[in-house]
Amino acid sequence: MLETIRYFINRLSIYVDTAQPMPVVDQIVINLMVELISTLALVAQKLEKRRSRESFLALMLLYLILSTTQ
Repeated sequence: MLETIRYFINRLSIYVDTAQPMPVVDQIVINLMVELISTLALVAQKLEKRRSRESFLALMLLYLILSTTQ
């Protein structure tokens, strides 16, 4: 997924550097970038929640293991 995003940004960079300025197209590019950033933020948020949940489960498992061996 990150490779696809990098490819998209590289292509977008080429377009921005070589194309003649057109307000309509510029607005589309801005909207695409906003959507991309929003999507990345949402993915990061979900990954963080998953990591927190996994950490909690790992601690609970460790606690159960330690409490049954004593």
